[in-house]
Parts: sequence; C-alpha cells; structure tokens
Amino acid sequence: MSAGLQRGVYDKLTVGYQFGRRVTLTETHLLLTNAVMADSVPLHVDEITGRASMYGGRILPGPLVAGLAAVTLGMSLGGAAIGYLEQREVFKAPVKPGDTITVTWTVLEKVDKERFRGGIVTFGGVCSNQDGVVALECTGVAIITNEPEEQTMERT
Repeated sequence: MSAGLQRGVYDKLTVGYQFGRRVTLTETHLLLTNAVMADSVPLHVDEITGRASMYGGRILPGPLVAGLAAVTLGMSLGGAAIGYLEQREVFKAPVKPGDTITVTWTVLEKVDKERFRGGIVTFGGVCSNQDGVVALECTGVAIITNEPEEQTMERT
C-alpha cells in the first residue's frame, strides 16, 4: 500500500492500486465534530449513556469516519480529483475516541472521459481500527484528471 500519490493522475491509477493513511481520532475530534454538526446524540455526547449502551462508551459520529475516508481519497490524489460524485457507506463497528483508524482505498474501475482529460474512477474503501476491526466499508466515485488544477491554471 502506498502512502498516497504525490502527483497522482488518472493515467497512473491502475485497477488494484491501493493508497491510504492512518489517523488517531481523539476526544478533540469528537467534540469539534459535535460542535460543527450541532450533534447532541447521547451516544456521542453523554458518557453515562455511552457506558450503558452496547458500545460501552461514547462513539464517534458516523459522518466523521465517512468524512475521514472521503478526505483521504481527495488528499491522496495530488489535486487530480476534480469532482467527487458519490460515496456509499456501510457502518460495521463503532469508532471510539482514541481509536487509530487506517483508511485504505483500492481502485476498482476506470472509465475514460476525454472531456475531463482523464475519467471516472470507482474506489473501494475500508476503515479499520488498531485491532483490525473493520468500522466502515465504502465506495467512492470521482472524476480524476490527468491535469491537476494547479497545472490547468498555469495554462490559462
């Protein structure tokens, strides 16, 4: 697995290619997500409720984990991801403050699109915790160009 494409562009992506990153999600991530999303779900904000739940403690909001996956995809493609078309998630296990999540994306399919100077790529994603437990499985579909934005801007 690569740490990510430095200047990843459409032609360099091959079916089966993998990339990703690892992030430890802290109490701060939980609190900031709750504040930004105006989230007051008891499983996210109330330790007593969390402890009494089947999870044994507070859990992070699913959109935070899904967002981490999406951002990892975009950040790893060096400006070549010019449009994120779709992401579908299946939540498999909770993520708790202190968990270290490894996001891994795999190129599943490519469809050439001349007008994008690249094409549409379908990715399969997995977010696993430090124990190898899969917390999230997802697919993402993005427009990937051979000419990242900074190169396109230089030509104009």
